[in-house]
Amino acid sequence: KTVVAMAAIRACELSGAQSAMMAPTEILARQHLKTLQSAGIEAKLLVSSLSRKEKQEVLEGLKTGTVSVVVGTHSLFQDPVEFADLGLVVADEQQRFGVSQRRQLLEKGKGADFLMMSATPIPRTYAHFLYGDIALSAVKTMPAGRKPVETRYVRGQSMKPVLKDVLQGLKEGRQCYVVAPAIDENLELDIKGVTSLYEGMVKVLGKDWTIGLLHGRMSAAEKEEVMTRFKAGDIHILVSTTVIEVGIDVAKATMMVIYDAHRFGLSTIHQLRGRCARGPVQGTCWLLSATKDMAAVERLQKLQELRDGFAISEYDLQLRGPGDLLGTRQSGLPAFVLGDFEKDPAIMEAAVQDAAAVLARRDWPPLMEYVRQARDSVRYID
Repeated sequence: KTVVAMAAIRACELSGAQSAMMAPTEILARQHLKTLQSAGIEAKLLVSSLSRKEKQEVLEGLKTGTVSVVVGTHSLFQDPVEFADLGLVVADEQQRFGVSQRRQLLEKGKGADFLMMSATPIPRTYAHFLYGDIALSAVKTMPAGRKPVETRYVRGQSMKPVLKDVLQGLKEGRQCYVVAPAIDENLELDIKGVTSLYEGMVKVLGKDWTIGLLHGRMSAAEKEEVMTRFKAGDIHILVSTTVIEVGIDVAKATMMVIYDAHRFGLSTIHQLRGRCARGPVQGTCWLLSATKDMAAVERLQKLQELRDGFAISEYDLQLRGPGDLLGTRQSGLPAFVLGDFEKDPAIMEAAVQDAAAVLARRDWPPLMEYVRQARDSVRYID
């Protein structure tokens, strides 16, 4: 994805227009900035944690055109941001942004091209129906030298059965993620929290290994410091929530333990385990779960054999329906009384063609007014 984005940004830069690359988290935005700069593309960063002076310098450069490429978070589509000539908008992990948010940024240019990117695979029939006339491309090959993650389901709530393997990996110079679904422990729902896990691991392993903590309540500076230390190898085990789901790239972090794995969607687990496949060493992901729900157990066991993201999304779609495809029900996703995405691809395709014909003719004013109202009120299409 990053290579595709860089090619598009470079082409836009050569045409004389400006580019904006939007990421859902500051950690990912800063990572993209470093990648672009390492490829010789002069880019600036615009995120909320910058000082007022730093922000003002970037805003002035965008307005005058002296800044041609900017990378940022939600700060990019705020009112003070003006572009001299915005020609391209790139939204990475685009499912994290609402339609109105993307539109705000697009409207800062005149006829700007729009590249949406996501590592969450969606079945082609479903994607075509959902995204209409957007040109859809899928990159299904892994980078050279990468190996699919080996996934193992472990029954129980304790890391004890996998601890020997984790410690052996640490001795070999590898690093490990430990992921939990919540920041704080919830005894009522029997959910592990990262804070209590972190404290417990420091007590047991802290003498021999450095353990880090990462979650959404930490400040941007705190998160950045932890990730910098983890990338440098100063932190051996990183205990985290799903904030590491997108964009984290640490080649030596080839192990992951996910607590209460049944509480995550399949696509989310697939995204998470992809974090430990960023280098040439075989990655391993252990899915810990004490659930007695046999359907949930079957889903986790299925991940041991399913490695292709598109196959996982097809399986997820069959199990849970389109509304839950990305892990939580998304507002704006179509729900039908009679239709079925899996069983009725022909009628879905016909619906796409009919809608295109209606919009091309525009000869029924009441329907066009309905379309206009629907367009103005929609918040999410993914």
